[in-house]
Amino acid sequence: MAISVLRYYYFLEDDMAKMDQLCSELKRSDFKPDEGAGSWRLFSSEEGQQLNRMRYGNMLLLVLGVRRLQGRWASILGPLDEAEQEAGLPGSDILARVTIFGSDEGSWEQLLESAHGVCAYRDAIRFDIDHGQLARLNWKWPHGNACYLFRQEGLSPALDSFFGASLPLIEAAMIRLNMVSDLYWDRLAIVSKERQECDTRLSHILHTQLVSERVPLKEVEELEEQVRELSFSYGILAGDYSLISEGSNRIAGLVDDVIRQTKGKYVVHLKLDQMETVLQPYRDRLAQLKKAEEDLRMSRENHQAAIEVVRSRIDIMMSRENIATQERIKDLLESNTSIQRQSLTFQVAAGIIEFIVLVYYSLSLWKELAPTAYMLVPPWLQLAGSVLLSATAVDFTHLLAEYQQGEKQVKGRLAFFAIVLFLFLAMIILASIILQGNAPH
Repeated sequence: MAISVLRYYYFLEDDMAKMDQLCSELKRSDFKPDEGAGSWRLFSSEEGQQLNRMRYGNMLLLVLGVRRLQGRWASILGPLDEAEQEAGLPGSDILARVTIFGSDEGSWEQLLESAHGVCAYRDAIRFDIDHGQLARLNWKWPHGNACYLFRQEGLSPALDSFFGASLPLIEAAMIRLNMVSDLYWDRLAIVSKERQECDTRLSHILHTQLVSERVPLKEVEELEEQVRELSFSYGILAGDYSLISEGSNRIAGLVDDVIRQTKGKYVVHLKLDQMETVLQPYRDRLAQLKKAEEDLRMSRENHQAAIEVVRSRIDIMMSRENIATQERIKDLLESNTSIQRQSLTFQVAAGIIEFIVLVYYSLSLWKELAPTAYMLVPPWLQLAGSVLLSATAVDFTHLLAEYQQGEKQVKGRLAFFAIVLFLFLAMIILASIILQGNAPH
């Protein structure tokens, strides 16, 4: 009775040193490297043991096979386990290993019973295959290990090609699908909790808004704090939505990759219901991710609407405050206008008083300093001269005060009135001297 054991090891690129170490241990046990296409001859009439390196994306694969014309599977597994121990694989971060147990004698039921001794399995899914029978034991991907059982019914190079090249890549696609699915499934639990917390905060804010309709409007600062809180939740939801959307797209793409890997494999004949049985757990997870994606989208839109509502309330309050401020400004302007009117009245009154005082004191001063000349000037001329002098002096002092306050545009008028005032004073003084000198003694 011929028996065979194939084993596929899956590593990440960062663990290449581990794979090299395992290869070294296997070569010490007379494993021969695959020399290229067509050199894999495991399912033949001779004994042999080979190993082959492969790559699938960022995964490294080590495919090895052992064939014995007699013996038991346990006798082959023992040296393989020892090589793994020497290479330090137990306890390391190896992605997965797949083992295929093959035999060409005994009934299928007898082989299934014998497989219990080397692979404790609960169920099996059987596939139609040329030149034999094939089943996957524990078809739901277990953590780290998977097993197949193969009953050989004849020799064919197609078997070597399928088990040496095609099946390792199919399993690699399944491993990657399983890992990505587990990753996003774990993240989905966190995302769902965050979404519930955000929705709870949203409900609280909306309830607060409803209650505030019956009480005086909130302060703008409180509403702005609500906007900040809603914006923070919106950011979380947007990030979670992108994460879950990315996960659903990746899982959908990996499911398609698995289907593509299984197409065109003429040795094994997968029925549609068998393929759906294998992929159904991942389709279920994909459906859950799609539902979570839709929930996140709705929650994100609800937060966006709530932000707009609160901002609208802020705008309304700011508009009301602006209207109130404008009313207060209007009152101030009216008060200022009234004050300016009163100030103008006072200024006119002060100007008149100043003018009268200047007329009086100019006449008195003239009379005291040049009494003879003063008496010789007719009264109407005395009054006219004093009025003109006083008016010029009042205008000059007002313009001088404006100029000192920075009103530079009055500079020309100030100079004009200064000249006029000087000429008036000079004329009065000169006339007084002449009249005083010509007066009879």
